[in-house]
Amino acid sequence: MILQGYDKVAECLNLATRVDLLIWENTYIGEIENLRQGEGIVFKIKNVDQHLLEIPEGSKGPKIRATLRNGDIRNFETRILVKKFPLVILAFPKEEIAKVERKYTRVHTNLSTPIILVKREFDLLPDETTGMGTISNVSQGGCSIVTYMKLQQGDIINFFMEVNPKGDKKTLDLHGAVKSVTKLDTGNNLLGVQYQRMPKDLQKEITEYMIRRGATPVD
Repeated sequence: MILQGYDKVAECLNLATRVDLLIWENTYIGEIENLRQGEGIVFKIKNVDQHLLEIPEGSKGPKIRATLRNGDIRNFETRILVKKFPLVILAFPKEEIAKVERKYTRVHTNLSTPIILVKREFDLLPDETTGMGTISNVSQGGCSIVTYMKLQQGDIINFFMEVNPKGDKKTLDLHGAVKSVTKLDTGNNLLGVQYQRMPKDLQKEITEYMIRRGATPVD
């Protein structure tokens, strides 16, 4: 049964043996310092990193994962309202996220892909909107791409993934939002990309590709 209502969510979080903050497939370990039902949650993070520092206040998408004494795991969508590391104030969720299909572990790849910048928030597109990149790993929710292109967080890109179902070559036409940009020692950029406009048949293709590459279920 999905938990609904501030009372039920507060009870769940108070009884949890562990509470984590999940952001773009990164897990931040911590504990609840204060909880104001229906208003906000003060969460103290133990493993603050550069990716977390770059996430703007008000960002949507972070999730609270509560592990209960009986082993049950409950997930709640939230927003980062205030950052004062190691503390963050999170929006108080009103209900649990509906359970989704089983997840699989991320797999490492080395897939070359053209990249097309199709949209940049609050700004005109630069002169250079196309380039090349390498997909270095893949998950069901997104992937990492290494590229020399100067992209920024919030950019929407079009890219391609070649898969081989039953020995036949097949190229998936994918759309994604750049969620993080990390400068590498090589001078290239490492992009954290979240899939966008993902129909079920395309999601199935990616999951099957991951399984063929050795992905295993996550409990």
